[in-house]
Amino acid sequence: MVKLSKNNVLLLLSILFSILSIIFLFMAVINVQSTYDLVNLYSIDFLAAGVLCMILSMFFSYRHRRLLSLKILKQSQTVTRIRCDNDNCNYKEERFFQEGDYIFREVGKCPKCNGNLYIDAIYDLELKAKK
Repeated sequence: MVKLSKNNVLLLLSILFSILSIIFLFMAVINVQSTYDLVNLYSIDFLAAGVLCMILSMFFSYRHRRLLSLKILKQSQTVTRIRCDNDNCNYKEERFFQEGDYIFREVGKCPKCNGNLYIDAIYDLELKAKK
């Protein structure tokens, strides 16, 4: 059984609605050409369905493209560096960023010298791309 990701589902929906819009618009043109003098109500319905399918196709295509760009941009990890405020102590620690972290925030006591720990820096680490 094939497992479809959200990315693949959006792409398939975009392709499906593109094909449906082409079919409906083609049927509207054929229906108008077959009745030269009379305006057939079905041709308006086919035209409306074709335009609606085209709009849905563009929407799913946009969502697919946006999801891909978010995946590309999300190749970094935010890290918080913590240091001891005692000049004689060289204790440093790094951890993943947590909500509420900001520079110079006190986060506890130093395990080496019992001084105050504070957030020294917050930065992004670039992750290596998977091949």
